[in-house]
Amino acid sequence: QALGQDGSSPAHPPQRDPQEALGEAAVPRRLACGAGGPGGGAPVAMMFGEHCMAFDPPTYALPEPPWELHSNFVPESWTATEHHRPSLAPVGEALTSVVNSAFALRLLHNDFPDRHREFLNYWQWVWCKFLDSIYHVAAIMPESAKTSSALGTSAENLLMEDLPQSLQPVLHGIVVGKRKLEQGHLQAQNISLISLQHLECAMVLGDEVLEHGFSRVGKAEFHGNIRLYGVGEFTVHRADAILSALTGHLGSASATPRAYRDAPLRVAEIGVHYGDFAYRILNRHPTLTWLGVDPYECGDDSDLHRDLARFRKGLTGSQVLRAARKQLRPWLGMRAQLLVARSTDVTEAEVGEGPVDVAFIDAIHDEDHVIADIEFWSRFVRPGGLVAGHD
Repeated sequence: QALGQDGSSPAHPPQRDPQEALGEAAVPRRLACGAGGPGGGAPVAMMFGEHCMAFDPPTYALPEPPWELHSNFVPESWTATEHHRPSLAPVGEALTSVVNSAFALRLLHNDFPDRHREFLNYWQWVWCKFLDSIYHVAAIMPESAKTSSALGTSAENLLMEDLPQSLQPVLHGIVVGKRKLEQGHLQAQNISLISLQHLECAMVLGDEVLEHGFSRVGKAEFHGNIRLYGVGEFTVHRADAILSALTGHLGSASATPRAYRDAPLRVAEIGVHYGDFAYRILNRHPTLTWLGVDPYECGDDSDLHRDLARFRKGLTGSQVLRAARKQLRPWLGMRAQLLVARSTDVTEAEVGEGPVDVAFIDAIHDEDHVIADIEFWSRFVRPGGLVAGHD
């Protein structure tokens, strides 16, 4: 292919800085809320349900909510690949602004209930500006975000339709006092963070379609329906996601149908570290059995092991192993087995008789090791079982 002067090709156009391009992007007119803003003087038209409401922009700034109700969705606080972070960062910033504004308005309303109409108008303007922001971002996203992938949708569609539809009822309920502050805060956190992850998955799979079509990934499903569960801990833990996939229900094992609770499930985890995943999944399912594999090596002076040392925050492999054994003590020797070995050195005898329901891969994260782990452990998984992984 002929390359442009900047080294780009038709399949890999040069990446633009979204912040630089925001001012130039055209907002889709069917979704635009207007160009007015603080100090602009022009009324802002906003689509609110089926009614278009016009009002003047506020003349004062909202205070920041207290730290226990403050949200932060900038890229540093959630995982995003370097390739997609520039596109997702403005979305995180817009989410941070609209969620914090909703809580600030709720607190102001508690202190000044006689100004209810004023604060509601302010909220409508805030929501309008949020829509304006995300539509501008959608307009300058790369081609991968506009491509319908194996998910059956695109990141652009998720951003412009699914995210506002999920978030608006929660934030509106907070502002008008129909949701408790703590519950609303946790729900807004979950919707925002997991929606950002959904967007990233859609962009990754959009890249896949542009490079390989559907030859490698024919169908993918994002389990976004679990975003309102697990709210007591700000996010859905990876162990909850695996249990949900296995049992059809998210939450504690005591809440699952008896037929699922009594099913003899086997999970192999490759890369155990402190055993947080194992602790949670064993604690939540009373009959599940678990096999963990981790070498707990102290390592050499290679880049790989230096990265591992930083991940362990200075602890040695043996220290992390002792911590894992302590955490998993209630189940070791009964429903849990921890093998200190490299992931691809495990023998069939050590895995035991019968297939496993899940091979959960969370070991060394570079491509060669991940491919080797997938190839090695897939053969132990039953037909219809899961090969899963984390970050």
